[in-house]
Order: sequence, then C-alpha cells, then structure tokens
Amino acid sequence: MYDLMRLDEKMLVESAKAKGVQLELTEVKSKPVKLWRERGVEENMDCDVFLQRCTSYFRALHLSKVLELFGSRVINNSEAITICGNKLFTTVALNRADIPTPKSVMAFSKDSAIKALEMVGYPAVLKPVIGSWGRLIAPLNDPESALATFESREYMHPL
Repeated sequence: MYDLMRLDEKMLVESAKAKGVQLELTEVKSKPVKLWRERGVEENMDCDVFLQRCTSYFRALHLSKVLELFGSRVINNSEAITICGNKLFTTVALNRADIPTPKSVMAFSKDSAIKALEMVGYPAVLKPVIGSWGRLIAPLNDPESALATFESREYMHPL
C-alpha cells in the first residue's frame, strides 16, 4: 500500500520479487475505501498482510485503522504510525525506553512556552507536534525571536 512510489518502495518490491514473495501493489490515493464490514478498496484488498508505505501521515494512519477494523494484519500499524507521526508521542516512547533524547518541553500557550525556554535555554527549536520535512520548525535564538514566533503561532492553534 503506497501513495508515492519512492526509491525505498521500489527496492522493497524488487527484494520481495527476488525472494518469490507474491505482491499486489495498491496505490491508495485513487481508490475509495469501504467503511463497512467487507474488506477493502477493491478486489485486490483481500490480503494476508498489508505493508503500509504511505508517506502521508494522515493517509497512512486512517487506512491502517480501517484495515485493522477488518481484522487485517498491517505492518506499520495504526499504533506505530500514531507514535511515530507525533513528535510528543515519539519523545514519550523514547524516554520510556530509556533512549536519550534532546531536552524537550511541551507548552500550551505563549506564556508557558516562554517559561519552557527558561528551562532549556537558548538556542532552542520550536517544532509542531505533527508535521514532517521540516515544515514550521523555527529556530529560537533569543527571547525576541521566540516571542515573535510564539505570537504568530498563536493563530495556528493547535500546532
């Protein structure tokens, strides 16, 4: 299951073919997904195992959740996608496993974000909880740049 056939997916396909694994490739963007208790998008959705390779966080999460509803086994299941697609959940999981992480603080308002910066110091980085490819990441080099960034982000709630 994919939404974009990148080099990684092409390599997985070639490796599976070389090992004799039977594959049915499904590009999911153009296929509707039934939400009643019948498997699948179309006839090719009746599989033993689904390998979830969507690059879109929301597409991957929602498709995996529906496949799991039907009792399908999904590699990169909705729980894994939920944790890995949310920077806070990822940080919590890494800390729970005693894996070192950068100092991180969660804040729900401009005032609490300023207090968070007092805890970690400058320079710091502001990251939205959900997002990828560096979107909306902001360096916070001093109190003035932090305040300006926080004020502009207040209008993007709940990012």
